[in-house]
Amino acid sequence: MLVLSRKVEDTIRFPELDITIEVVQIKGSMARLGIKAPVEVNILRGELESPTDPPKVKKVLVEAESDHAIRNKLNALTIAASVAKKLIANGQPDIAVEKLDKAINGLGQSVSEYGQTLTALLVEDAANEREMLAGFLRLHGYKVLTVSDGVEAMEHLKAHGKPDLILMDMNMPRLDGPSTIRMIRNNIDFDGVEIFAISGQTPDAAQVDVGKNRIAQWFQKPLSPTDLVSAIKNNEALKEKIARLN
Repeated sequence: MLVLSRKVEDTIRFPELDITIEVVQIKGSMARLGIKAPVEVNILRGELESPTDPPKVKKVLVEAESDHAIRNKLNALTIAASVAKKLIANGQPDIAVEKLDKAINGLGQSVSEYGQTLTALLVEDAANEREMLAGFLRLHGYKVLTVSDGVEAMEHLKAHGKPDLILMDMNMPRLDGPSTIRMIRNNIDFDGVEIFAISGQTPDAAQVDVGKNRIAQWFQKPLSPTDLVSAIKNNEALKEKIARLN
């Protein structure tokens, strides 16, 4: 859990969602917050109930998720932001952040109503980056499991089997990305899993042979989550899996 203490003019940012919360004023037990968000995102006070349309269940590919579902997800997030604002005003910023994290992590849970989706294992040692990227992927309909390094990744794979894809950071403690990828590729039990590498280095600098290790795509930090989702959607092997699932 990420715990934050904020002062006046401090901010809480959700870069993948283009949402920024700024502490404008603190007076006694009351805090005034400014929330900057895209125009399509409604900003609501937590005490106001927001009407929602009845759920429309239909079977479509994840990348064709209905506008209704996307709007419901955005509405859930804005309500969570309003609740967080109230908690910060009451002097409970740690609980506010916990509520926002829970809201982001839960946004992808309703996607099963619209069709089968893919499972991703995200391997990243930086907790904030890991949870924000996981939340962004869940917004796009993927079931995301997270671990903090290569050791945990191998333990997870042995205990739960292979996911559809792995998002692998390169620079991690205990067992780094290149070593973890080599271990995965040397184990026939994990054949067929697509691996996307994420690194601050180029493949040459990281001493990773992309072709030999069958890495679907290499992303250099700073990562564009939108480009990552696009690469996953356009991956031929994963497109075939989606087609079979639906």
